[in-house]
Amino acid sequence: MPNLVGIGLSQVPTNSMLGGMAYQDPEHASIKNLDLKNLSQINSEIADTAVDVFVYDTRKDSDGGAWRKRTQNTSWYNETLGTATRGTRKEFPAVAVIVAKGDDIITIYDGDDPDLPMWMVMPVITGWDSTTRVSALNGIIVMTNHGYNGTMFHIKFIEDSYNLYDCRPSVSLNSYTSRISDRATVASYSGTQISNIGLANADINDVAMTVLPNAPIDPSTGLPVPTIAVGTEGGVSVIKDDGTVVDVRHTNFKNITQIFFAEDNLLAYLAAGTINQTYGFHYIKIPSGDLDNGTDGREVGTYDVRFYNGDGRNYIPSLGAKAYGHNFIDGAIGYSYAGSGGLTLLEKNAPINYANSSIAFVNPDYNTGWMHGDIKGAFLSDTSTVSMPGSNIITNGDFSNGSTGWTVQSGWTVSSNTATCGGTNSAYISQPNTGEIPANTPITVTVTITAYTSGTIRLGSTGVAPATSYSGTGTHSATFRTRSSATSGVELMSINFVGTIDNVIVTLAEEDRSVNNNPLQVFGTVTKTPVATGADLVAYSGFSNSNYLQQSYNSDLAPGTGAYSVTCWIKTASSGSNDQYIFDRTGGGTSSRNLMLVMQTSGRIQFYHTNSSGTASDLQTTDKVVSDNNWHQVVGLYDGSAYRVYIDGKASSVTNTTGRNVGNDANPPLYVGTRHSAAQSFGGSMALFRYSLSAPSAEQIKKMYNDEKHLFQENAKATLYGSSDAVTALAYDDTTNLLHVGTSAGRSEFQGLRRINNTTDAVTTDISASNGLVAEQ
Repeated sequence: MPNLVGIGLSQVPTNSMLGGMAYQDPEHASIKNLDLKNLSQINSEIADTAVDVFVYDTRKDSDGGAWRKRTQNTSWYNETLGTATRGTRKEFPAVAVIVAKGDDIITIYDGDDPDLPMWMVMPVITGWDSTTRVSALNGIIVMTNHGYNGTMFHIKFIEDSYNLYDCRPSVSLNSYTSRISDRATVASYSGTQISNIGLANADINDVAMTVLPNAPIDPSTGLPVPTIAVGTEGGVSVIKDDGTVVDVRHTNFKNITQIFFAEDNLLAYLAAGTINQTYGFHYIKIPSGDLDNGTDGREVGTYDVRFYNGDGRNYIPSLGAKAYGHNFIDGAIGYSYAGSGGLTLLEKNAPINYANSSIAFVNPDYNTGWMHGDIKGAFLSDTSTVSMPGSNIITNGDFSNGSTGWTVQSGWTVSSNTATCGGTNSAYISQPNTGEIPANTPITVTVTITAYTSGTIRLGSTGVAPATSYSGTGTHSATFRTRSSATSGVELMSINFVGTIDNVIVTLAEEDRSVNNNPLQVFGTVTKTPVATGADLVAYSGFSNSNYLQQSYNSDLAPGTGAYSVTCWIKTASSGSNDQYIFDRTGGGTSSRNLMLVMQTSGRIQFYHTNSSGTASDLQTTDKVVSDNNWHQVVGLYDGSAYRVYIDGKASSVTNTTGRNVGNDANPPLYVGTRHSAAQSFGGSMALFRYSLSAPSAEQIKKMYNDEKHLFQENAKATLYGSSDAVTALAYDDTTNLLHVGTSAGRSEFQGLRRINNTTDAVTTDISASNGLVAEQ
C-alpha cells in the first residue's frame, strides 16, 4: 500500500440528511459533535507511514461488547497508565480506531473520546516485515504480515494473550504467546509446534473475521470462536472455528488482493489472475463443507463467480493491471487504473447467478441507474447541460469547396461536389482534427454513396475503425468513440472501393454507459436540462420528427422469443392528440417485427410488439395515467411467460401471455424519443433509458424505483464528488447504510444511488466506518 498522507476521523453530523446521530447510547454521547479530525495532528509520528485503519465497534461483537466490563483481572487492564505505550484509560474502548504502521507498530485510539487519545501502542516482533491489514472481533485483534514467513498476530484481550503465529505453507506452525502487558518484550517467536495448518501462501494481503451460526464457544472467553479468512498471494485460507484451515485456489486467479465476509455467510474476495492481470470477483459459501465437494488446496473453476469481467456479457468492464488498484466490498467495486476509473454498485442480496443481478456505474460525470442482467445499452444518464446538436461538426462535408479541408490520398479524386475512388485498396480520404472533434468522445460518421460499382468503404476516425464497412448506394452511418488523444480526425478508407461519395457528416453522439459502448446518434438538437432544480442528473427533451436519437441496426438488440426489458424515466404534462413514442425498434413495413413503448392519448403506457406476420401483442396500463407533469419510472418487459408494464415500481393490472418472436427483420434501428417514421414523437422529458435482454423481477423493479427516484429530487447529487474518477478506497457502514467512496477530491457518502454528503480532503489509502464513525487515510 502507498504511505499515508493523512488520517481523518469524522462523525456524521446531527444535521445531516440521515436525520440524526448514529451513536445513541449514553456512552457515546460525548462524540455527538465529533467533526473532521486529522490524526496527524494527534500523533504525527505515525501519520506518514500508516497502511491500514480499522474502526472496531465492540457493540457488533457477539455479546454487544459486554466483555469489556469483565477484564479487570488482565495484565493490560492493570498496567501503568500514562506511558508512551499506554493511555490514561483502563477499559477497552467501546469504539476503537486501530491504525497500523507499515513496519512494526499498531496504535489503538479511544473512539469514545472526541479528542481520540491514544489508548495503547502495540509493537510487534523485531524483523516483522510489513503489517498489511488489521481486523477485530469478539475481543480479538488480528494483524497480518506480507513477506515475513507468513506470520500473523492474534491479540486476545479477554484471555490476555499476545500470540504470534508462523503460518508458512507445508510446515509445522510455531507460536509465541505472552501476556499483553509483556508485548514490548517480544523479540522472536518460538514455542510449542502445532502441526500442519499453514496458509496458502506466506505473503498475506488482507484479513477478515466473522462468527458463523453455531460457532463453538471458546471456554476462555465465553464468546463464539470467530472464523478468520486471509487473502494471500497463493489463494484464500479460511481458519475455521475448529482450528483447521481450508485453502481455496483458482487456476488463473491466485493473488487474492481483498477479502471480506458478506451477508448470508458468503466469503467474497477479489482475485487477480496471472493472464493479462485480469480480475475475478468471487463469492463462496463457508465453511468448507458448503463448497461444492471442496477439499483443502483445491483448484476451482469459475462456477462461483458472481461478477467476472471475462464472461461473454462483459458484465464488469475490463479492470486493467492489478498495479493500478481496485477496491471491492459488499455492494461496490471501486476502480483506479490507467485510462478509466469510477464506482460500480452491485445489487446486494442478489442471487449468485450474476446474469440476473443488477449493477450501476457512477462517475463524476454520470450515473447509469440500475442496469439489469444482460444489459445492451444505458443511455440518457449524463450530468452535462450542454445540448446536443446533430449538426455537422466538420467543414466542407459536401465537397462544395473542392478538397479544401480534406487530405486526399492517391486513388481518390474530388470534383463536381463529390469524391470518387477507383478501387485503390487502403486509400484514405480524411479530414484532420483542427479542434472540432473531441477526444475520447462518441461520434457518428454518416456518408452517402451516390454511385457504386464494387468494394466497400470503411468509416472511422484516426486510429479507430468500426467493424462494419459499407457498400451499395444509399446513406450509411457508423457510431464509435474517438481515441483518447485530441488528434482524432475522420477517415473514409477504400477497401477496393469503386464509387462516389458525398455529404460526409460528423455529429456528436449520446453515450452508451453500459459495457457495450454503442452510442446513439443525434439528429437535430436534443435539449438537456436538470431533472429538478439543482439536481445533477439531466433530462433530455425537445423531441420531434427532426430532433431525436437513433442507434443504427444492432443485431444484439433482438430478443427473439427470450426475455427482455426496457426501463426509463419520463415526465410530461400532456398526453396530446396523438400517441407519443418513447422508443421504437423497427425496420418499417408491414412484415417487420416491432418493439415499442408508447404513451397513448389517454396518458397511459402501451408496450407494443409484433411478429413477422404483423400479429401484435400489446399491453396497456389501465390503472396509471402518467401525463401529470411528474417524473415516472416505466419498465416494459417480457419475462419468458408474460408481458408486463410497471409504473413507479408497481405492476399494471393487465398482463399478456402471448409471446412473440421479435427479431431483426429489415435491420431495424433503435429510435429514442420518436417513432421510426418520425411521425409521433415524445412530447416530454426522458432520462435513464436502459435496454436489456433480461427481465428484472418485481422485487428488483421495486428496488430500482426506490433507489432511482431520489435522483429526481431537488438538489439531488448523483455523481462522485470532484473531477477524479480514480476510487482509492471504499467502506460500507452497515449501521447507517452509507457507502463511503474515497478519491483525490475527498470522500463521497452514498445512500443507495444518491450522494448525500462529501468531504474535501483527499483519501489516499483506506476508509473504515462503523456506526457513523469514519476513519480514513
